[in-house]
Amino acid sequence: MGGSWRGVGIFRHTPRWRSHCVEKVEPGCRGTAKNSTQPPRNTRAVSKKSNPTPQPPRIRRSEATRPAPRPPARPVARVGPMSVTVSCPAGTITGELATFTAPDGTYSIPYFRSIPYARAGHFQDAQRLEPLQIDATGTHDGLHLTVSTPEVKFGADYPVIVFIHGGGYHSGTRFDPRHDPLFFTSRGFVVVELSYRLGLEGFVPFHDDEPNHYRGTDDCVLALEWVQKNIEHFGGDPTNVTLIGQSAGGGMVLWLARRDHYRGAFRRVVALSPSFPRGSFARRKGALRRTLGRPVTRDALAKLDPRRLDRAYQRFARRYFHDLALGPTGYDPDELADIDLIITSTRDEMYNHATGISLDRRRFGPRLAARMLGVSVPESYITRARRIDDRVVGRMIGDSMIRRYVAQTEKGWWIEFPGRHCDDLAEIFVRDTAAHRIIASFARGETPPWPQYSPEDRAALSLVHGEPEVVRDPLNLVRTSFLPQRGTTVEGLGGRVL
Repeated sequence: MGGSWRGVGIFRHTPRWRSHCVEKVEPGCRGTAKNSTQPPRNTRAVSKKSNPTPQPPRIRRSEATRPAPRPPARPVARVGPMSVTVSCPAGTITGELATFTAPDGTYSIPYFRSIPYARAGHFQDAQRLEPLQIDATGTHDGLHLTVSTPEVKFGADYPVIVFIHGGGYHSGTRFDPRHDPLFFTSRGFVVVELSYRLGLEGFVPFHDDEPNHYRGTDDCVLALEWVQKNIEHFGGDPTNVTLIGQSAGGGMVLWLARRDHYRGAFRRVVALSPSFPRGSFARRKGALRRTLGRPVTRDALAKLDPRRLDRAYQRFARRYFHDLALGPTGYDPDELADIDLIITSTRDEMYNHATGISLDRRRFGPRLAARMLGVSVPESYITRARRIDDRVVGRMIGDSMIRRYVAQTEKGWWIEFPGRHCDDLAEIFVRDTAAHRIIASFARGETPPWPQYSPEDRAALSLVHGEPEVVRDPLNLVRTSFLPQRGTTVEGLGGRVL
């Protein structure tokens, strides 16, 4: 049974913010920003704070107008010649003013493309940086982050979103246009998107590491520390941070929310299609050693030519085409800290997976796939999946790699999106949709208006058929076909804590 949520506030179109005057940049910023529009300040009470550093430049806000029709396409952003500079504990940081065109108007948004937050040698733990003079107008991956803000003003207290991109723990970038930050920023959020070390550099454990220590996740810890120390100088509220991640990034935000990692660097979590490897690295270390032709040690890997190392990793990863080759393992939702959580999946997660497409096209291999993917009741799963459509193996891959971890997390607020893996990103980040408004409302600190999921009331919000509706037990097939993976790795946790 379900219930319609038509007309609930967060599912309606949000107010638009249109300029009726010429806006300009205050003294201290080179150039002027004409015809720009700024979103509304956070509406919660803000305590007065002293500013020990000179006030950075800011852009004036404009007034609200009535809701406009649903935007037909993705907004467009371009960077103009003007610059903006912030002084903060990380140093003196120069960014640009991005001219962002949305259906309701044009916004001039302070945009800092690449701010270094840490440094690290090859396969070494990352270290904090001393204050620097930083030109953040370039495009750099590695241990950098991006900040976009409605208004560079100390103490403005806009809510903060920190986003960790996905990519299977071996690829991906914070510059993916599907999660461009500027639409969220035009709606009144400071958005931080961060890069971290990937592949072997970020996620292969060494014998002298603490148990379950991953350099990639520790990189994110340092980035969150940077946010706590500096984001107030960019107009953000360090006490109102929402951590969002998608795919491997969704797995990382859940990992960072474990009780023995969490120390208050964020207030709430959104895990979009979270994913973890099913198999532990301990069982795969021998295969990596044979592929490398070297011992799996810090020194041995650091001495290898990067191109040779990359080719060896690609050969290693192909052995686990049905799984993620590297990443945190041993996820247990009972270890999560007591913070607000939204966890989501898409209905047809891995229908684009090449192996699933090939096998489903030939109507071959569901029983073999079930054994490889850990389905505990193969015949029942295959029979029920065929009642949905003819993509049995494609569905099984998505259920095994992603949806089983959602089904295992019997807490927080659940959402099921339509479409396939990553289809939800643009709906949340770059379009004014119900999905965007749900996440924006949550990131402002509002309580979702549908029931939390629990073993007693398996309620979830479904957007599969367009109109948001409450459904019950949408992942029953997954929940009853895969065994929980609690306690599959070494006890204890290592690494940094938040």
